[in-house]
Amino acid sequence: MVPLDWMNNDHAAHGARARGNPRRLPSAAALRGTLLLALLASLACASTRDAADGPEPAASASTTARPADQKAPFDDIRGITVSCGWHSAWANPSMKEFLGSVPEVSANWVTIHPYAKVSKETGEVDWLPEEGTEYIVRPIRWAHEAGLKIMVKPHLAYWGQFSWRGEVGWGPDENNAAWQRFRATNREWILRIAAICAAEGADLFVVGTELRLAEHMEDYWKGLIRDVRTVYDGPLTYAANWDDFHEVPFWSHLDYVGVQAYFPLSNAGNPSVDELRSAWARHAATMKRVGRAVGKPVLLTEVGYSNTATAASRPWEPEGPPEPDGLQARCLRVALETVRDDPGIAGAFIWKWFPTLRSIGPGDFTVQTDEFKALLREIWSASDSAEGTRALRP
Repeated sequence: MVPLDWMNNDHAAHGARARGNPRRLPSAAALRGTLLLALLASLACASTRDAADGPEPAASASTTARPADQKAPFDDIRGITVSCGWHSAWANPSMKEFLGSVPEVSANWVTIHPYAKVSKETGEVDWLPEEGTEYIVRPIRWAHEAGLKIMVKPHLAYWGQFSWRGEVGWGPDENNAAWQRFRATNREWILRIAAICAAEGADLFVVGTELRLAEHMEDYWKGLIRDVRTVYDGPLTYAANWDDFHEVPFWSHLDYVGVQAYFPLSNAGNPSVDELRSAWARHAATMKRVGRAVGKPVLLTEVGYSNTATAASRPWEPEGPPEPDGLQARCLRVALETVRDDPGIAGAFIWKWFPTLRSIGPGDFTVQTDEFKALLREIWSASDSAEGTRALRP
């Protein structure tokens, strides 16, 4: 289970208008038109395939991921998750200022995680269209202005409905009304964001995050991925939890094996660097075996540690007794050095920073202090100096 998205109260400049190039901002009508074309194309492809071939096979040539020579995945991804309690913070001018400072720690990517609400009662996914699109459009533009690439990673806001995203579900009957409503409205939401990402040139898109109870619905995900590719031409992944990524049945239709990398590392109270390295070596080997089986590189869509005594044993937990001196930093160092030195892993996104630094309390995952900035510069600047020497391989 991953850490909770703790709410942030920095909602300054809510509703501020974007000042970017207006011809690139997709209007509501344009988005509807794009999604309609995608739907019609999807239906036409499905109809043709069904008429010619009968039921879709488990791994047909028409639905497998694009060959590597057509879409070479990015390598050396040194990413920071820019989090917030709600959408307004991503559209705040403080976000632009923050993104301008990110290269100072030798990061070259950022990611944002737009929210939609999900109903435990009905299965409805509500992406709050009244909030507009600026909270996605502005960060994409600002990231590119800062010389960064950006991944957009939709998150279901489960608070008050489920204990975490891996619990989102409506029983074993996947054809009940709630599951059907979820699949339909989740598809609409994902395609809507994908259309914005296409219009603004986002560099990587995530089709879903930690939806453990829906992952076995292979036909649904294959259809969704196919539809997203009609809207968005960049590389795609899915963000699977650390304990079930090896069971995801649709990796071959994506461009990365995406892992929320909250692996337990040690039950020792204050593990050494060597203990942590040994644990990470085992987890990296497992991830790469899955990647090789489907011919895809691995991407850590999240990796992070709270400042608690359980940072190494239960990294996903945001609560616990105070950490032994330096445990959070030690865990993060070993994780990032493992990624940096392993050509079978394309990169990682740290969980997390905020556009405006708030106070850091017990159980916090935030790594925005001077100490952590120095740590990131030390590790990631080595990647800068070795640029071009690392050959990515699944």
